[in-house]
This record gives sequence, C-alpha cells and structure tokens, in this order.
Amino acid sequence: MLCWCLVLLQSEVMMIRVLFLLLGLGTIGLVMAAGGGLVFIDAASTIVVIVPSVLLAAGYHGPGALGAAISAADGEEPVEAGLGAKHRQVLQSLRALLCACGGLGFLIGLVHMLQNLSDPTAVGPALAVALLTGLYAVIASELIVAPLIGRIQVLGPSEAVVGQQEED
Repeated sequence: MLCWCLVLLQSEVMMIRVLFLLLGLGTIGLVMAAGGGLVFIDAASTIVVIVPSVLLAAGYHGPGALGAAISAADGEEPVEAGLGAKHRQVLQSLRALLCACGGLGFLIGLVHMLQNLSDPTAVGPALAVALLTGLYAVIASELIVAPLIGRIQVLGPSEAVVGQQEED
C-alpha cells in the first residue's frame, strides 16, 4: 500500500512538473501566435542554432555524456556529487554553445541582409533569420537547458553533505 502511494505521489509530482512546463511554454507560444505564429517558424534558423550546438557539445564531451546529462536531469534518481558536477559541466557547455551559435546565426543573417540592400524585398527575410536565430538560442539555452542544470543541482547532494563526506 505504501509503495503504491509513493508511486502515485511520484507520478503526481511528475504530472505537475509537466503541467507547469506546458503552461510556461504555452504562454510564450500564445504571445507569439497572437502576432501570426507562423512568422516565428524558420527551419534554417533552427538548424543554425540547434544542430551545431548539439554536435559540438557531443564532440567535446562525447555523445554518451551529453545523453547521460540530459537523462539525469529528466529523472527522479539522486545524482552523486562527482557525477552531478560532470553533468552540470556538460549542460553548461551546451548552454554556452547554444548562445554562441545563436550569435553566429544572427551575424550570418545580418551579412545576408547587408548583401541584399539593393533589393528591398530581400532585406526583411534576411533580418527575420537573423533575429530568429537569437530568439531560438535564448529559448533553447535559457528556457530548456538552464532548468536542466538547475534540476541536476536539485537532484545532487547538498553542499553541507558533500562537505561532511570530505571531512570523514
């Protein structure tokens, strides 16, 4: 009976987490859709930000480390201090790479825009690509990866416990 209650409680906690995640992202989606939601969707901008960031993070830390860090942040199991520090480092690298690729995509979009100043109809789409790469980078790094880093910290031992273990 107690085990069933713990499973139910754990699933309720997970449902509440998912609900808040969906409400938060849904609010952003509604604001974006109010001005015409399709203008915020651009495959090239998404590819410029997400693909190089994930590939570079996997190349630096290894694909297994990246997958393990994301899985650990998504789970409910406590994370050991040393492993938690490694997972945080992997996710912090991914967060920084997302911001860097967003900045590079912004600059690439501006270069395309400046090359087409003679054609006023080409300026708008190039500027949109430039701005959307920055938007996608902020959404991915700050609204997705940053909470994963925080989740790893929550699942890890407190600093007081780690300090006591080092003294023993």
